Amino acid sequence: MKKISILIFIVVLTACSNRSNKVANEPSQLKVEIYSIDKEDEDLMKGPLNNSSPKNTKVIAKVVERLSPSQADIDMNSICENHPCCSKIEFLAITYRGSNFHGQYNEGDTATARFTFTLDATESLFPELNSPLPGLANGDFFEAELFENDRGEYTIQIYDKK
Repeated sequence: MKKISILIFIVVLTACSNRSNKVANEPSQLKVEIYSIDKEDEDLMKGPLNNSSPKNTKVIAKVVERLSPSQADIDMNSICENHPCCSKIEFLAITYRGSNFHGQYNEGDTATARFTFTLDATESLFPELNSPLPGLANGDFFEAELFENDRGEYTIQIYDKK
């Protein structure tokens, strides 16, 4: 009986070591995404453009300064490494006050905003976008829905250049 137990143990041990060698020798299946576009952004790209949320505020703003990529963008190999995504903006008018608005900014204030589809023209960068965005340079005016996260950071997805 003891010999059978030892034999079974050796068979199991051999099978396990063969399995781990096979797994270790297989190429990695890890995929690294180059662009940081999540499911919500993808739905926005392919869906209708008038899906605004009553909780978000709509503003008319001016690009004050296009900002250099952050170290996180560089480390993640993000599209923002080569195409600026962040900008200092000046709020010129608040055209709609959503339920998330509680006076955290007013006309004349400046803030940093992250543009989901970059500040560059999107026609070649995101061909699946319903209507290509023309891009924004310093001094350009635009109207957009302002998304605010829990940390008080602002994101702009779709905008109308004015």
